[in-house]
Amino acid sequence: MGNRILFVCHANECRSPVMAGTMIAALEGAGRQDEWRVSSGGTDSRGGPLCPVAIDVLADAMDAALLADYRDHFVSTAIAERTLERADLVLTATREERAAIALRAPAARSRTFTLREAIGLMAGDGESAVDLAAYADILHERRGLTGAASHRRFLALRKSNDPNDIPDVHHAALRAHRAGLQEVREASRVLASGILAAIGE
Repeated sequence: MGNRILFVCHANECRSPVMAGTMIAALEGAGRQDEWRVSSGGTDSRGGPLCPVAIDVLADAMDAALLADYRDHFVSTAIAERTLERADLVLTATREERAAIALRAPAARSRTFTLREAIGLMAGDGESAVDLAAYADILHERRGLTGAASHRRFLALRKSNDPNDIPDVHHAALRAHRAGLQEVREASRVLASGILAAIGE
């Protein structure tokens, strides 16, 4: 199966599951779910369930049946070298996870970006790629040629000085936790829209 996309954060309980769930919802909405394999993982996962706040946030992106299936089958998973090597595109929450992937699977470095970095590298209308691997090549070619992502509407809760990082809000107060994951969901929608527009059916 082609078009393998992997989302990664620290524990694979909040940020990366929201990224993956939003992508799954976009694919379902476009009727293209059979063409893709969407997964998520953590650099330090301990096999827990999906965060309840993440479930609430995904309710605005996924229909009830799809969300129930996603929630019921979800288990926080540690990323494996084999998974990293097979992925056509790897998207992380922060530079820290991106660096961890580079150490574990050096061959995946050119296909690995933070979520906001990938959004910042996306081109405008009219760009196309035959598949996700080709799309990752386009992003990699642009790396270093553009400035850091600015996406000011996604920066309200930023703790990092780098605009490409999405901070971990899992242990934050409920309001901040929810708002942070809503930002993740919205950024993921931007990414999914750009990818699906660039990669034809």
